[in-house]
This record gives sequence, C-alpha cells and structure tokens, in this order.
Amino acid sequence: MDAGLGAGDQPQWPGPLRRGGHVRGPEPPRADPGQVDELEEIPSLYAPRGAGLERLVGLVVAKTREIGYRQARTGVTTFAGRLDASRSFASEFVHQHLEAYLAELGLLEAGVRPLALFF
Repeated sequence: MDAGLGAGDQPQWPGPLRRGGHVRGPEPPRADPGQVDELEEIPSLYAPRGAGLERLVGLVVAKTREIGYRQARTGVTTFAGRLDASRSFASEFVHQHLEAYLAELGLLEAGVRPLALFF
C-alpha cells in the first residue's frame, strides 16, 4: 500500500476524497424524495439473483420512510458500478458495496484487498 502513501505517511487520496467530498456508486439507488421508493427496485437490480430480497427490502423501505432518511447530494462523485450476471448474488453484493469503490479510488491497484479490510 506504499503507493497510496505520501510524505509523512499521509494518504494521498484520489480527487473526490482529496477535495473533502465522498464517492458513491449509483447502485443501489439513492434516496431523495423519490429515493426511498427507488430502494424498492433493489430486487430487480439483481434479478433473478435478488428475488428473495423482497421482504427484506420492504422492511428497509418502511424503516427508511419512518426515520425520514435522505442521502447527501452535495459533494458527491458518482460512478457506474457495473452489474455482472455471472457473479453470485453474494459476490455481486460485495462487489457493488466495496470492490467497486476500491477500484474507482485506485485502491485495488495499490494492493488494498476487500477481505483485508475485515481481518
């Protein structure tokens, strides 16, 4: 990971993080006034692999509406995390929620591996 470190061992973050923003992929859908409704699309995003998610997604949508949750809209850099039907649902989930971000930020090339973040 030395490639990601600069003088004084301070991380040299890619553009959006260096500017104090954050990075978000478009999958799963975001949640502004229509955002909560868009969460209901999650099973179809991963179809047919996500068919068993309807009940869980329904609970998430209900709780999200209940607390009035909204995602930030300013300072956001989006990118396209490509879905791959050849991946299992679990692999796709990990890819969309971790690996795609690491790849977008150039951290995979720097040697950061998703599982290493947990062990």
